[in-house]
Amino acid sequence: MNQEEATSEPTRKTFSIERLVELSESPLCLEPPKDWEQISQRLPAIVKSKVEPFQGKEYLEKRKSELTSVKSCENIGRKKKNRPEVISSSI
Repeated sequence: MNQEEATSEPTRKTFSIERLVELSESPLCLEPPKDWEQISQRLPAIVKSKVEPFQGKEYLEKRKSELTSVKSCENIGRKKKNRPEVISSSI
């Protein structure tokens, strides 16, 4: 490693959700690491008794079917019309 590589900023990589799901379904991701016994002995807190496999395709279908919206910055903190305001008091 030269000095330029040692002082340069790390490259940030981004992946689409579809690509991450594709990677999660690869054979390498479906098998435990080869040194799992050593890892689990050193870090017992990461061991789960039951692991449900991630259903990537089902997740993407569900995600596509759900309505998503983004709240406008102009609407943050505004009260909705026809909705009573709840005021609490400590009487």
